[in-house]
Amino acid sequence: MVSENRDQLAEALYKDLRRPAYEAHITEILPAEYEGGYMLQQMDTWLKPVSADTYHQPQHMLGDVKIHKAPLGVALMISAWNYPIRLPLMPLVGAIAAGNVVVLKPSEISVHSSRLLTELIEKYLDSRVVRVVNGGVEETTVLLKQKVDHMMYTGNGTVGRIIAKAAAEQLCKVSLELGGKSPALISGSVNQDHLSRVASRIVWGKYLNCGQTCIAVDYVMVENKAYERFLLSILEAVFAFYGKDSKKSPDYARIISERQFDRLKKLVENTKGNILTGKTDEWDRSTLFIPPVVVDDVGFDDSLMSEELFGPILPIIKVDSVDEGIKYIQKHDHPLSLYFFGDEKDASKVIANTRSGSCVINDVLMQGSVHGAPFGGVGPSGVGGYSGKASIDEFTHSRTVIKAKTDFPSESLESVRNPPYTGPGTEWKLPAIVGFIYPTFPAACDSVGGRVGWFEFSIILSDIKVCTSHSK
Repeated sequence: MVSENRDQLAEALYKDLRRPAYEAHITEILPAEYEGGYMLQQMDTWLKPVSADTYHQPQHMLGDVKIHKAPLGVALMISAWNYPIRLPLMPLVGAIAAGNVVVLKPSEISVHSSRLLTELIEKYLDSRVVRVVNGGVEETTVLLKQKVDHMMYTGNGTVGRIIAKAAAEQLCKVSLELGGKSPALISGSVNQDHLSRVASRIVWGKYLNCGQTCIAVDYVMVENKAYERFLLSILEAVFAFYGKDSKKSPDYARIISERQFDRLKKLVENTKGNILTGKTDEWDRSTLFIPPVVVDDVGFDDSLMSEELFGPILPIIKVDSVDEGIKYIQKHDHPLSLYFFGDEKDASKVIANTRSGSCVINDVLMQGSVHGAPFGGVGPSGVGGYSGKASIDEFTHSRTVIKAKTDFPSESLESVRNPPYTGPGTEWKLPAIVGFIYPTFPAACDSVGGRVGWFEFSIILSDIKVCTSHSK
């Protein structure tokens, strides 16, 4: 479906976001195509029942205890407009592979991409497995009242809470990919000669898709001694990528709507920081053009720090130390992503003392290209994760299946679990349980009880019963 329609998909993305074709391919079309191939290659292995670890428990040693990946049933997916091909298709692949049927609600904002996606799904996929429902708030409200087994939403926290409440009403599983203010923290330990490379990576990750990326760098905190050189490198990278007049650049996308344009303009107009490039008199509402905006001398209480920016605006904040940056991150909602540039010692400190959906050291956005790792947030930035095997885990229930035998163990052995528990002839039962069926930790596997099988257990049990009967 994807491979046969690459050009049409790229054209739809251009119409919605003025996304350059190259950018459309590397961020949406090829990842979605790869996810499908990867899933087809691996799904049989990922869905195969696995034996449970019974950890030397004799009562299960001759039984069959397996964990099965059972489909949840009907999955409702409500997707977002900023990556309107990738965001619906990647989890859709996992949900179908896991054995579910899907009701997909694409974004009504990315009109051209959603229309094409609807046409392609109806053409290539079985309508008994996937149904597409287009529409806005009214249609979504109706969908949320339908009985489903899993709800998945990609978007902002406000709507995410509505989805979570709807899922709670049905007691169904919910997955939320919500975003947040993802910081980049730059240590003074970065080699001065490498700051230009750091700046280039941040500029690429920030202004890709005109800043409308959920894992884009939202703001940068820079340690004092690297600050001035970093500012210069950021501006050099912006001009190198998009030229002095980014409006003429064929490689620069546009804002999705007038509503988003107006929101971003208000934030920039209220900043107390110093706008180095991209002042509002260069903006063009008629074409939804906002140039790359770089703002330095930003305070933590600035308007640009009040909400997730989700646009081509980069606030830069000076901090005295890495520890100061860590403390600020700790005091605020866990972000979807966290980026750190610096040496291994400081990187370990950042990883150990912060929480985020993902963390990338010395680069940006690359977690989105790792199909073998889960993509998702934590706390306010999301619930659950998908991609590759993580999608199978997300869209299935891990069902424990035990197959026992009716002729084993013997009735006398099995009587250890049956009433009566007290009275004459029962003294042997508790000693038999303690140390054998439930070995004492932490030295369980080194003890006799941790190593015994049913044969040894039956002999020991017989000895206990004989001893207790003789002691009467």
